[in-house]
Amino acid sequence: SGVNLPARRVIIRSLTQVGKRVIEPVTYRQMCGRAGRTGLDDYGESILVCDPGEMQKAHALLNATLKPVESCLNSNNTDMFQYYGVKRALLEVISCGIVRNRAEAQVYVQHTLLATSLDSDTREQIVSSCFSFLLKFDFIEYKQSCQTIEPTDLEEVVPTQLGSATLSSSLSPDEALFVMEEINRARKCFVLENDLHMVYLVTPICLRELWSEGEPKWKEYMNMIGKLEIDMKRVADQVGISDGYITSCITRGAKFSTD
Repeated sequence: SGVNLPARRVIIRSLTQVGKRVIEPVTYRQMCGRAGRTGLDDYGESILVCDPGEMQKAHALLNATLKPVESCLNSNNTDMFQYYGVKRALLEVISCGIVRNRAEAQVYVQHTLLATSLDSDTREQIVSSCFSFLLKFDFIEYKQSCQTIEPTDLEEVVPTQLGSATLSSSLSPDEALFVMEEINRARKCFVLENDLHMVYLVTPICLRELWSEGEPKWKEYMNMIGKLEIDMKRVADQVGISDGYITSCITRGAKFSTD
């Protein structure tokens, strides 16, 4: 969380992180918790630097209660990416050989924090669904071609080239499919009249977590799109941002997390 070694004094120079978001209480506690070296200091000091206009936010941060601990395998789910943490975890353990088949995938998830918050039927359904997802979209494949119509839960699986590339890119399987779809679309029609299309393609998909906060200002977005030059408007059309799409978002009150 920004401080990776114990020290007598920890100075946090800003109240905000990337994207101008206020530091999360758990992140702040983790950073200031580095203050004080075991066996060397009787106490540690933590200093938070902020502007006078940020005093209210600073006090709120200092006095905030921590959220209950939850499994990262079940966090940040959206309508677009369901259980992407479980899919990513399964792909990782399959790639390194810890899990070799569907039955072992069930055992693996059974020993995670996620399992403590789910009943056995729900957990088994989620694992089976995520395992089938990895097979369906060619992130993993059976090591030997199955002769039976319905492979058993003990059939060994291995990562595909797509699965290995996904892990190397630090993407979840859902994110990898989205990126691959955008790249394939660009291969059919890439706009070279300006840099906007290239900027869109190289923008990290992880930034969606920063955009998901607050209410989207769709009307302002529509005004911006309307003022684009013709060549830039062509990029918007190419990636699926049309006037009709934005109007639909305004009507539905769409969130960034789902659109």
